Amino acid sequence: MKVGNHSNPTRMELMKLKNKLSMTRRGHKLLKDKQDELIHQFVKIVHETKELRELVDNTMTNLVGKFETVKRKRSLVNIYEMLMVPSSNLEVKYETSSIMAVVIPKIDLVENNLTNDKTFSDLSAPIEIDYIDKDIKSFLPKIILLAELEQKIRLMADEIEKVRRRVNVIEHVLVPEITEEIKSIRMKLDENERSNTVRIMKSKDIVVKKMLEDRAKNINK
Repeated sequence: MKVGNHSNPTRMELMKLKNKLSMTRRGHKLLKDKQDELIHQFVKIVHETKELRELVDNTMTNLVGKFETVKRKRSLVNIYEMLMVPSSNLEVKYETSSIMAVVIPKIDLVENNLTNDKTFSDLSAPIEIDYIDKDIKSFLPKIILLAELEQKIRLMADEIEKVRRRVNVIEHVLVPEITEEIKSIRMKLDENERSNTVRIMKSKDIVVKKMLEDRAKNINK
C-alpha cells in the first residue's frame, strides 16, 4: 500500500483512514498476543521434548552397553535367538488437536499387547538379556511420544514464523504507511482551510472597500 495522491482530500476520507489505522492496530495486537502465546506453548513443549529425548538417548546408550556386555559372553547368533520377539499386537490411535489454531498430532498407544513370553531361559541366559528385553518393551511408547512432540515443535515453529512475518509487516509497513497517508491528508486539509480563510479575508476586504467607496460617493453628492 502506497501513500495516495489526494488531490481533493475530504474529512470523510480522513475518518476512513483513521478507522483503518485503528483496526490495523487491533489486528496487530491480536497477532502479537497469538505470537506470545505460541512461543509460551512452544517453549513448554521444547522442554518436555528435551527431557524425553535425554531419557530416550540414555535408554539407548544403556541398551547398547548391555548388548556389548552380552556380546562378550555369547555369539551374535545366540543373542539374536534370545531376543527374537514372539508375535504381538499393537494398536495406535492417531488424532489431532489444536494449539492457538495450529493443528497438531495426538498419537495414543491404545493397545500394547507385546507378549511377555520369552524365547530364552532365565537360567541359561545372561542377566543382561532380561534387562534388554524389558527395556525394549518399554521403549516403544517413549519413541511414539517423542515423534509426536517433535512434530508439534516443527508445526508450531512454522506457525510462529508465519505470525512473526505478519506482525512485522503490520508494524513496519502498514501502520507507518497509513499514518503517513493520514498526515498527508491532514496537511492538505489544513492547506485548503488556510486558502479558504485567505479567500474569505480578501472577499471581506473587497466588500468593505466597496462599502467605503459607495459611502464616500454618497457623501460627495
